[in-house]
Amino acid sequence: MIKRKKGERSGNVLNELDLAVLKTLKNNQNKDLGVGDLQKILKLTHMSLKVHVRHLLKIKLIQDQEVQKHGKIPLKITKNGELILKVLG
Repeated sequence: MIKRKKGERSGNVLNELDLAVLKTLKNNQNKDLGVGDLQKILKLTHMSLKVHVRHLLKIKLIQDQEVQKHGKIPLKITKNGELILKVLG
């Protein structure tokens, strides 16, 4: 077994939770969903979801929009994210 250092990810680029985030964003494209909204829908803690959102932002499968008046940052799925869902979803 290979030991990873703290903060390192496995060799898998995407896991089931990443795909669940992508599916949720795709199914709610007309709504401005932020991390808090995704947290309630997927029933996860803020910290565990934030790790997956940061990873998806880094590999450009989702993008964040401009900050709204009340501080919410809406997330949108990119075209690459939609292609990944077609193949894996």
